[in-house]
Amino acid sequence: MLKVPNRLKMPVAEQQPRIVKIERPTRGMRLSPLKMSIVQPQSLLPKDSPNVAEDLKNRLLALQRRVEEWKSSSKP
Repeated sequence: MLKVPNRLKMPVAEQQPRIVKIERPTRGMRLSPLKMSIVQPQSLLPKDSPNVAEDLKNRLLALQRRVEEWKSSSKP
């Protein structure tokens, strides 16, 4: 069985100080990379919502047409 050396029973000369490196965030550095995806820049948000709504509506109708075509072609 392996013996784990006990730091308290080791002679003073063999004891090595524990080095703990603490990284602190610098200016402009976010604390968590997970929060980066939540925050979106304002430039990506749509400014003209009526045009976006029309575009989304047209895309939805096109997708619905494609689904109907696929369903009709997959039936025997």
